[in-house]
Amino acid sequence: MAVSALYLAMLSRRVWVGAILLGGLGWTSYESLSFLTGRLHCSDAPFLDEILKSHFLSTNLLGTSPVDFFHRGLDNLHESKKYVENVLFHARYQSDWLPFTDESRLDVLSAMLNVGISVIYVALAGYILVLLAERLRADWHDGKLAVQTTVPVALLAGIFAISFFMASKNFYESSLVVPLFLLLFALLLPSIPNSVRWRRLHSYMFAFLLVVSILSQMNLIRVFATYVPNQWGEGGQVAGQWLSVSTSDFTQVRKEVVEAAARCGIKPGEANPHLVIDDITYFVFHDAYRPFHALYIGPGWGRDIGGDTNYLPFLNKNNSAGVIARCERLPPESRRLSTESGDYCCISQQDIKRLSEQMTSP
Repeated sequence: MAVSALYLAMLSRRVWVGAILLGGLGWTSYESLSFLTGRLHCSDAPFLDEILKSHFLSTNLLGTSPVDFFHRGLDNLHESKKYVENVLFHARYQSDWLPFTDESRLDVLSAMLNVGISVIYVALAGYILVLLAERLRADWHDGKLAVQTTVPVALLAGIFAISFFMASKNFYESSLVVPLFLLLFALLLPSIPNSVRWRRLHSYMFAFLLVVSILSQMNLIRVFATYVPNQWGEGGQVAGQWLSVSTSDFTQVRKEVVEAAARCGIKPGEANPHLVIDDITYFVFHDAYRPFHALYIGPGWGRDIGGDTNYLPFLNKNNSAGVIARCERLPPESRRLSTESGDYCCISQQDIKRLSEQMTSP
């Protein structure tokens, strides 16, 4: 959206149109930054506040310690290589979001493809810088800045800002940043000089890209095809992937969840405000009003609200409709007070209120 606004503003021959578009772009950028800064500020939850602040470089640091600000920003830029590392083949993946067999060894074909993929991204980065330099040189010669230069420069500045301010470079963030990188390359394609040397280099790069891409897809099938009819073909929690859920053949899983929830008077289709769910039970209670995810109020993330031991007082304070999640997602004390049914545990709204009052009473 930002690139489109800037592009249209540069194309417009009317000053007021460009002013409106650029003004809207500036307002959107400011609101986005304000929203992000606000989400990273949790004064009533100091542990969570520290986690969130560690993911993003605050502009407030620039006023208090400029040296630390730029030092941390440069460290974030250096870690930007993880955006590419995240799309490579690994023996073990972050959060086990994909399966692994031997975390100490990567097979030869995958390792070779990783080299090829890395070479492609390094070559693309070099290609982008060279083409951008060519565009700037041509504009300098013409005495004006062309749209074909301004938009890629703005996009490159955006990618730079993301890499500079974002400290976390998790696997899911690569799917947001890498496409921007490829879009930048696509915008600069028309700037490729029409010479024999450049056409030959372009042909070699495209051929290498095509070969590595085809082999990568074949290797992807080779490595993971056996999981499709087995672990991924069974509904529910995927074995060995603690954050992954399979919705294949979900009928039996849905039945088990509904039966477990019924033991605590929790029924699908009702309002169920602030119901505690997890990745599996959410599919049954997806229409619950503002549910709490068990992972983020439980052990670890939920330390500020008693999530490491017992979060029932917190749930009672928020008038939660109850808990229905896998037992392993509950804090130890909350699990002890729950009703177990197979892999699932539930706590009714009445029990939350009763148990919370017992805990807080003198």
